Amino acid sequence: MSNAGFVLCIGAMGSAPVSQSLYLQTYIAENFEKFFKTCPSLYREIVAPLFVAYWERTIAQTTGEFRTAQAYTQQQLQAADGSAKGTRNLLRAMRFCLGVKLPEHAMNWLDASE
Repeated sequence: MSNAGFVLCIGAMGSAPVSQSLYLQTYIAENFEKFFKTCPSLYREIVAPLFVAYWERTIAQTTGEFRTAQAYTQQQLQAADGSAKGTRNLLRAMRFCLGVKLPEHAMNWLDASE
């Protein structure tokens, strides 16, 4: 995918329904994990906060989307430690909290241990 395609996906993740946004985020995170592998500081300072900010806002503004208690869902934000693995853990946790099933490729990536 081109850089413009990633920009469009990032823009779409903010306006898509939460479960669709999660799918977009798994696609973006998988690709960014590869792209920023040699630049972990850029990932930590720029990429990871993007995902955390989305979920902080979504958890605060959404009622009824999550199948878990709000306190538990908020606690899952701690899974994000600024690393690519932390982003994967965050997205895995949000998938659980939402109780959604994603396409097989996305589920496999989320469940992979690296």
